[in-house]
Amino acid sequence: MVDCNGFENRSLMAEGSNPFSPFLSLLKKKLKSEILIINMYSLVISLPFFGFFICFIFGKFFGKNISLVLNLFCSFLSVLLAFLIFFEICLSQAVITIKLYD
Repeated sequence: MVDCNGFENRSLMAEGSNPFSPFLSLLKKKLKSEILIINMYSLVISLPFFGFFICFIFGKFFGKNISLVLNLFCSFLSVLLAFLIFFEICLSQAVITIKLYD
């Protein structure tokens, strides 16, 4: 198979030898709904904004330490989801299509 640059697409790993394939298959079984998968992609962008927005509005009421923990939690969760998306798309070579509108 030839990609858009004219190079042959050769996989470096043998078929099915992905070390993350059991985890990804378990993830796909748990997330059967397309809505949950699309929300996973949108959460990577919206979680840091959500943490900023909540701390911006309610920062005086929460205090410095709780605002810090909330922002760190949202950022950590966003990075974790980004790694899951990377493993799903790059390592298992899945094709993802997201409809923005009908």
